Amino acid sequence: MNANGINGLQAAIVADFGQYLSGVQVAIYAGQFSEVATKKTLINVPAVWLDFESGKQGADTGTEQVELVCTFTAYAITRVLNNARARNQDAQALAQQVLLRLQNNRFGLSAISRPSGIDLKPMNYAYLVDNGLGVCAIRWQQSLYLGESVWDSTGVTPTEVWLGLSPEIGIPYVDKYIRGDL
Repeated sequence: MNANGINGLQAAIVADFGQYLSGVQVAIYAGQFSEVATKKTLINVPAVWLDFESGKQGADTGTEQVELVCTFTAYAITRVLNNARARNQDAQALAQQVLLRLQNNRFGLSAISRPSGIDLKPMNYAYLVDNGLGVCAIRWQQSLYLGESVWDSTGVTPTEVWLGLSPEIGIPYVDKYIRGDL
């Protein structure tokens, strides 16, 4: 398994949250929030469930690696308070703890970006409240850089750098290149 792949990152996040969030059950989300599944599933709370939502190819990295922009959602799950106005306050407080842990966290892995676009959203659905659950979703993006970089430290170190202005690059334009100092 590639430690920096989707599964490796997801496992690293679950392990990190499990250590950081004392007394909270942390696991990978497996579709438990449908109306039917919520009634059939015993949910031990407080909990944080992590879902890999999607991935799409990002920008050219210039390293021959592929940037995969991943979207993750963590669901902070607690029991609903008796007060209807404050029903999600515990879930929101747990979501804030997740947010604080996400900040700049690369989860001990290399070739990944810091989390970005972090968004918190309470899930005030009747079927969750009817089952005594308060849920707040924390959504973010994090890029994985897959494959080997051509710029790793085990290769040949450049001794000269020559710069060309696009689109005038390549052999026909060598005489227009400018030498850069290292």
